[in-house]
Amino acid sequence: MLINSNVRHGYHAVPDCGENPGSGKADEILLGSLLIDNKVLTEMFGGEQQFFWCNSAQEQSESYEKMRYFIRQVFNYYQTTEGQGIALKNSVYYQLIYLITTDFIVKKGMRKFESLRGIRDERMNEILSYLMMNYREPITLKELADRLFLSHTYLSKYIKNNFGMSFLKLLNNIRLDHAVSDLLYTDKTILKIAMDSGFPNQAGLNHAFRECYHTTPAEYREQMAQKLDRGEKEDSSQVREKVEQYLASNLVRTSEAADSIVQEMEVDITRKEPVKAIRLAGGAARSSMWTQMFADVMKLPVESVQVNETGAFGCALIGAAAGGAYKDIAGAAKDMCRISAPVLPDMEKAAAYDKKYELYCRTIEALDGLWDSIQKYKDEH
Repeated sequence: MLINSNVRHGYHAVPDCGENPGSGKADEILLGSLLIDNKVLTEMFGGEQQFFWCNSAQEQSESYEKMRYFIRQVFNYYQTTEGQGIALKNSVYYQLIYLITTDFIVKKGMRKFESLRGIRDERMNEILSYLMMNYREPITLKELADRLFLSHTYLSKYIKNNFGMSFLKLLNNIRLDHAVSDLLYTDKTILKIAMDSGFPNQAGLNHAFRECYHTTPAEYREQMAQKLDRGEKEDSSQVREKVEQYLASNLVRTSEAADSIVQEMEVDITRKEPVKAIRLAGGAARSSMWTQMFADVMKLPVESVQVNETGAFGCALIGAAAGGAYKDIAGAAKDMCRISAPVLPDMEKAAAYDKKYELYCRTIEALDGLWDSIQKYKDEH
């Protein structure tokens, strides 16, 4: 289930209906939550608030199978804190965000669109989009009214009637949403958070925050930190064990689409015929130094795709196949792609790279354990 930003929600356990239906005891809930910074999604979509519908209790599709797969991967790699595992974990996060913003986003024209947004007309959308894009700036009611070609008196009444609050309250609520995110997930000072969220000074943030949350930003941050500390201390090892047991006993079927990248890697690794050449595209392909380096490290010839804009070229390939100029995309690629002459590996340099890599691995092994000591020292001082 995906909860949209700023939607009040909660959960509770129902009485046990399994082995002891009459006991009245509540089933134990194993709840895992993934928090996605709404600021990231808003900026990704040009400042416009996005809404999503994702509830596997009410509907099923292949997209939910992909979602289960990625969530399982997130929990599998959650404890990874070093090396290539971090890159792998982050790649899973981005694949999950891509899936959410592709398969679960609610778009205009869909039945759920208006009900989720709570927006009844396009003018409300214009107002919200502009405020979300420019909340860091000193926006005034007159400035927004001029932009919408309205009188500021009419706009003030319109906002009050449709949003249930004044212009300043609406703007401050948007600013507070970003301020709370920074309080919880960054170590910025209160003054820095105030300025980054669009408040003129720290006093402005304190006043708006106290009005909404009945406490100061500093007190709120401290309270949330204490709750987090308690949550981490309370049976953290038992919780980890339960998560591992759940993952082990609830194997998630991997859909072909969800695991396409991994499967392609496995095919390349296990194939019996040897790889004869590597093909590069993008910025690195235009650099003779990088191309030669790839060839030397991999000890294989490297070919480059002679295209400046690979994304646009890919669209052209698809268009050519869709328009009937070619039987399929493979045929279009074979005819339209131009490949450079291969860059051959320099085996002397390849040996030097191998030696450097060996020294790198030995250095990492020698420093193993030192990084924890450095981090501990930083934490204590």
